[in-house]
Amino acid sequence: MKYTIKTAHWRVPSKDRAFDGWLEGRPTADQRTAILTAVARERENWAPNSEAWGQLQELERFVGQRVCIQFWDPIVLLLDDEGPYPMLADCQGIALIRREGFLQAYLMLDRIEECPDVPGYSSAKFLEREDKLGCTLAPIAEVAEIEDVRLRKNHLSEPAAPLKEQEERTMRSPKRTAATAAYLALRNGLLRSAPTRLLM
Repeated sequence: MKYTIKTAHWRVPSKDRAFDGWLEGRPTADQRTAILTAVARERENWAPNSEAWGQLQELERFVGQRVCIQFWDPIVLLLDDEGPYPMLADCQGIALIRREGFLQAYLMLDRIEECPDVPGYSSAKFLEREDKLGCTLAPIAEVAEIEDVRLRKNHLSEPAAPLKEQEERTMRSPKRTAATAAYLALRNGLLRSAPTRLLM
């Protein structure tokens, strides 16, 4: 089971990423101004759209599984073997967290292993340790592909054991329960915006 994210619907527009994918030389001064103005306008009005929520519904299939994650880097448009290393991890859930006023979605990961068997660089820069949730977070905005690796014979560690017990431990954590409740409420349209008291 594999899911490819073709469009980063959870990525907040920013001037730092405004020129990702620009391949035709350097933009002119007028082009830079026009692009940065458009990005600033998009950022001001940004909120998760229906496609973003749809991505979370697709990603729910991977909760409780051992997965291989490939992060995105625009360098792969030029050198497809120079991107971040693939990463193995146990996917424990999905968390919604506010960052700089923007709601962001993360995969909740544990037992992480990099697979540096190809040219490229460490994907650790994409990860964030969240002690309050007791896991490591991977921003869905930076994920290019995720795959269930239970049936692979060549991955670095044994597949995750059935996570019923682990899920029970997870649900006993009030912090994770709050994040999960916020996600489910938002996904099901019960809330118009995420209450910050439910999010870390």
